[in-house]
Amino acid sequence: MTTEVRSETIDLEESRRCLIEAASDLPAEVYDAPNVVGVWSIRECLAHLAAWDGWLLEALNRYDRGEPIGEFPNEHEMNTAAPEGWVERAMGELFEALGRSNEELARRLRTQTDDEREQPCYDIGADCLSANDVVDALIEHDVMHTADIRAWRKTAGL
Repeated sequence: MTTEVRSETIDLEESRRCLIEAASDLPAEVYDAPNVVGVWSIRECLAHLAAWDGWLLEALNRYDRGEPIGEFPNEHEMNTAAPEGWVERAMGELFEALGRSNEELARRLRTQTDDEREQPCYDIGADCLSANDVVDALIEHDVMHTADIRAWRKTAGL
């Protein structure tokens, strides 16, 4: 027998807490060092996550208004444009934005029943996703970039 384990909102919150913890308490100059997460700096990586969080929250707002969510954004364009708004801003602001968006996503998910969370209802392009699908994807995204940052910190002795 196979048992499927669903992620819960606590897992969503924990994955973001781990990400922020991995990227926190570093010397200011390393946030813009290239090639930490692939070719990205830590700032660029976190800005990329903030941009996707923002897109998702807006998509959920459209869904709530009965409007179509539409297509996924072009991944390359989204990832390229994401850091632009964060270049001159303090890292603390970026950490706060990541925390707020995660809190809002978790809050929204907590309002749904287990049955509602299992139902594929978010039509995004050719995909129809459930809230559980969305939660799992967010967790996987945070965990992947947390691992990248932790590995870099270890290599850099930070």
